[in-house]
Amino acid sequence: MATILAYGSDNPVNLCTGLAGNVVTTNIVQRRSDFVAERPALLHIAGISGSACSYLIEGSPDASFWFPLPTQDIPIATPGAPGTLSSAVIVGGTSPINLARLLPVDWPWAYLRVTMSANTATLNTIDAFIW
Repeated sequence: MATILAYGSDNPVNLCTGLAGNVVTTNIVQRRSDFVAERPALLHIAGISGSACSYLIEGSPDASFWFPLPTQDIPIATPGAPGTLSSAVIVGGTSPINLARLLPVDWPWAYLRVTMSANTATLNTIDAFIW
């Protein structure tokens, strides 16, 4: 597993590409290493081939202790207001899965990863955009 430093929104960080199984993303992302540790992030989750997959978005202060992060749904197909803030497991429906999740600025995390479960042969590609 590689740790990739996020340099800004115009440089998305790839957490995994075509990853299947009930696993943690291939890479983890670290927020920019400056004194402003509270930067917003957007995750784009795309899944193909399988029929379903569940996602737990996790943060860590040190890349060893992980906890669920609250996120909001950002409607892609029908633009609208963000959904309710929740740290629950996100269930991706039928293939293709196309989700956008906003991580608010006021949660202190330095590292970010996604754990996939209940995966029925879905190939996942997950990118993070951190400002």
